[in-house]
Amino acid sequence: MPERNSYSWAALISGYIQNGMFTDGCGMFREMVCSGSFPDHYVMGSVLRACQEFGPSALKLGLQIHGLIYVLACNVLISMYGGYSTYSDCARHVFEDIENKNLISWNSILSIYSQRGDRVSAFKLLSSMQREGSGYSFAPDEYTFGSTENPKTRHQKQRLSHQTTA
Repeated sequence: MPERNSYSWAALISGYIQNGMFTDGCGMFREMVCSGSFPDHYVMGSVLRACQEFGPSALKLGLQIHGLIYVLACNVLISMYGGYSTYSDCARHVFEDIENKNLISWNSILSIYSQRGDRVSAFKLLSSMQREGSGYSFAPDEYTFGSTENPKTRHQKQRLSHQTTA
């Protein structure tokens, strides 16, 4: 199949698993994740069922999927709590509870502090991100750096830029 999308991945993976071909289904899942496609809840459910059926040798994959689901849920909770200024401490607690933070986790919490205008905390977090992420496959991206500026700062920079060019 030359171009795979989430539907074709889901069909392949669930087809293998429904036919008792757990190793092939789990292999396709790994290939899907390695290709940069993110599995939806149907795929995750199918693969978790395969881990259950396949027995103890598939437990490691099941634990990895559990971790992926946990981090995904935490990232959504960070954004939700961060949307309410009175609950931003809850967002920070959820963030701190994530053992293996990913780029989305870091970007979520950074944007909350930036939107609140707390640039000092945002830059401290950015420094922590760079220290903690040094052994992993993620580094700050354009969203990370963009989220460290709040809209007021961008507006002030644009206004200053217009004044210096005029």
